[in-house]
Amino acid sequence: MSNNNSIVKSSVWNLLGGGVPLIVGFLSIPFAIKGLGKEGFGILTIAWVVLGYFGMFDLGFAQATTKYSSQYLAKKEIEKFTSVFWVSLISSFIMGILGCIILLLSTPILVNKLLNIPDILKDDARITFYILSASLPFIISTTSLRGILAATNRFDILNKIQMPSNILTYIIPCFSYFFGFKLSIVISFIVIMRFIIFLICLIISFKLHPYLRRYKGFDNLIFKSMLGFGGWISLSNLVSPILVYIDRFLIGALISVSSVSFYTAPYELVIRMRLFPNAIMDAVFPKFSSIGNEDTSKLSDLFLKSLKYIVIVMGFIILVFIPFSSEILLVWLGPEFSITSGIILQILAIGIFFNGIATVPFFLLQGIGRPDLPAKIHSLELVLFTFMFFLMINYFGIYGAAITWTCRAIFDFILLFITTYIVNNKLFSGSQFKLIISALLLIIFSAILVFLVFLFFSSIYIKIVFEIVVLIILSVLIWKYTLSDIEHALIRTKLKELI
Repeated sequence: MSNNNSIVKSSVWNLLGGGVPLIVGFLSIPFAIKGLGKEGFGILTIAWVVLGYFGMFDLGFAQATTKYSSQYLAKKEIEKFTSVFWVSLISSFIMGILGCIILLLSTPILVNKLLNIPDILKDDARITFYILSASLPFIISTTSLRGILAATNRFDILNKIQMPSNILTYIIPCFSYFFGFKLSIVISFIVIMRFIIFLICLIISFKLHPYLRRYKGFDNLIFKSMLGFGGWISLSNLVSPILVYIDRFLIGALISVSSVSFYTAPYELVIRMRLFPNAIMDAVFPKFSSIGNEDTSKLSDLFLKSLKYIVIVMGFIILVFIPFSSEILLVWLGPEFSITSGIILQILAIGIFFNGIATVPFFLLQGIGRPDLPAKIHSLELVLFTFMFFLMINYFGIYGAAITWTCRAIFDFILLFITTYIVNNKLFSGSQFKLIISALLLIIFSAILVFLVFLFFSSIYIKIVFEIVVLIILSVLIWKYTLSDIEHALIRTKLKELI
């Protein structure tokens, strides 16, 4: 029970760390769009993509840090844990310098040739990417420091650091609306904030583990072990962001950067729903790593419980987003986005449902030491879907991009589960798996029922009433038929603590 409580507590902290910035982003993005303009906001979203992509340009050492630190701390091998810390930090900083050089050299091509940026914004865009490049060594090193905090299950501290950072990432662009700041000034503030976060993470790591201050040289054996594990993680980290973000670059290149805004707004809203599965899996991954393949029964129980919770959470999310997509965008960004982006939000919501569930086998395979399998799957998807993105965007514009992204998410979901079953089919045995299937079928049936009813009724009041009825009935059925007595007791306990 204490292990479950630890995961629940860590998941709640992760949920707060992602959820509060999500609310801030929901409120602040309209101001950023008005302040920067559609073209400027389109460039900002691409800058966020660059920041996120190069932030994972670390040879997989962030994930490797969590995995090996979890193992060595469980065995109380402090010397090896210290070596992991320094190997990870030094390697990440060097990769950050390499990323800085690559981005510096790529910026003229990116601004002048690849992206369809208006001439009046090109100088500001160029400065923006130069500033981003200078920040990469510290941003990439921060990911390794987060890995240390995750391995020691200090998700409370981790999220107390990340929450204000993520909030400011959304608030700072609003300065363009209130103070008339250019995009390059906005990015400068974000980069300074990220540097401060790096220093805070470093200081806290030393405070939690004072022995980490003792540098005893670069351990080549630890480096080779982490590189062997992290190499596949790195491939997945390099390929996965391309698959996730290539749509924006192609929309900017084939259509216009203003079209990127109409696609990015619903995309950002939907992709933030990943915070629910990520909150759970970030807490579970160290457990997967410490268990490994030594205890199949324990591993299966943790795998199936994580899967069940994420299926339920993601199911409720799509049952809200799909029916009310146009209304949500109307309230959030106005009629222009509601008309143009409503269908895009619906299509992407379907994709994020499968994408969220796929995080479970993805983290499991990495946790048990098979990071090569997700990396190979993502490499295959890169070959198959890059051409599909180009073709669909060329013929169907931003709607084609949304369809392709959702198709890729479903394909990824199927391959990851098939691969996990081949690696260890015992993970899917027992009554827990049947409960997951029950929950999935209930959610699919509810989604189809809501969709059919919404086709025949245009009144928003009828839609809201019917939606509430469906959600209540679904909640009762899931509570009765998919959650165990232990889970009922745990939920009641947590609710009493909140009250």
